[in-house]
Amino acid sequence: MDSEQPLCLRTPLPFAARTPVNNFTETVKHKLKKKKKKKKKKKKKKKKKKKKKKKKKKKKI
Repeated sequence: MDSEQPLCLRTPLPFAARTPVNNFTETVKHKLKKKKKKKKKKKKKKKKKKKKKKKKKKKKI
């Protein structure tokens, strides 16, 4: 029992801690790379639309 407890506690800790960390880092990196590219394109389109809307409002006033 004394020998089994540390082994059981020792095995799941590094194994469980290593897998999610790797998965999390890879997922975050992939999402960040994809989101950054998509956000840059969307921001440029949104800025153009906002500028047009502001100009229309100024003309109306």
